[in-house]
Amino acid sequence: MGYKGVIGPRGDEGKVGEDGLKGQIGTAGAIGDRGPKGYRGKMGLPGPPGRPGGPQQTSLGSVQNGGGGGARGVDLGKTPDYYHGEDEDNEFGNENKVSLSLEELEAELLTRLHRLYDDFANFQKPTGSKQFPALTCKNLFNDHPYLKSGTYWLDPNEGATEDAVQAYCNSEKKLTCISPIIKKTELKQWYRGGDRYLWFKEDIDDNFKFRYTVESNQLTFLQLHSDKAKQKIIYHCINSTAWRDRTNDVTHSIKLLGDNEREYKASTPRKHRPTVLSDGCQVKDEERRSTVIEIVTEKTSRLPMRDIAVYDIGDDGELFGLELGNVCFS
Repeated sequence: MGYKGVIGPRGDEGKVGEDGLKGQIGTAGAIGDRGPKGYRGKMGLPGPPGRPGGPQQTSLGSVQNGGGGGARGVDLGKTPDYYHGEDEDNEFGNENKVSLSLEELEAELLTRLHRLYDDFANFQKPTGSKQFPALTCKNLFNDHPYLKSGTYWLDPNEGATEDAVQAYCNSEKKLTCISPIIKKTELKQWYRGGDRYLWFKEDIDDNFKFRYTVESNQLTFLQLHSDKAKQKIIYHCINSTAWRDRTNDVTHSIKLLGDNEREYKASTPRKHRPTVLSDGCQVKDEERRSTVIEIVTEKTSRLPMRDIAVYDIGDDGELFGLELGNVCFS
């Protein structure tokens, strides 16, 4: 037998054979991508009318005892029954009910959606109303720079709006200002005796409470949300020294008690010392005069003022009165 010859050229392709038997089901393929959102379907037909409600009855006991009705429900506006429905006594429906077209229902839906959008926008950027109180006046004017100075509702503690408070908002300087409930006292002789320090609320007149239109928790959060606070106090006098006496001595200057229960007076370190804007009470000449003192601080917990201690008031003819200014936070 000789050697194996080389492979010959490939022959012509044969005819297609008959179909073979059906193979077994293969394994499931991977989940495909999510298809596009379909078109909105048409509005369905109105549902069948609901069962009639029972007759309204009033028990004899409730009449005799004055029993009241149940709690007020939530107002959901016009429900679907308003637009489609039948009355058990009228096969054509109640005369007060109307059937709206698809276009009218869509218009009603759009109106409600716009209202929801407005409410959401007001929630994000409160307008200073009772329903949407702002955090502070600064936040209010940052969100709504077109608003003018005036009284607005604020909610510094960001809790329920039921405890929102009103404050005066200065748009130019973005100040939140609260007012003393009692702003001033009489100018009179309050005390006779040897000169000594007396706290006005604690020792002289406990009816003057040094209370303000924003107090407690809301005041604390207003202080926390603010970088600076200021308040003026006016000491009205006749022959009573407030800050400096006629020799420029400040040993017996009035003392101011802050909200943080610390005292501020002429001997306080300069950084925290009150500023005297005018000191008319340095002069004793039987004339009515006044001394104006202002505290401006970055320690907002110092304001408002809670009491004032006076000294030069015990001799005959030494009259004084106090006037509290607004406390403004920024």
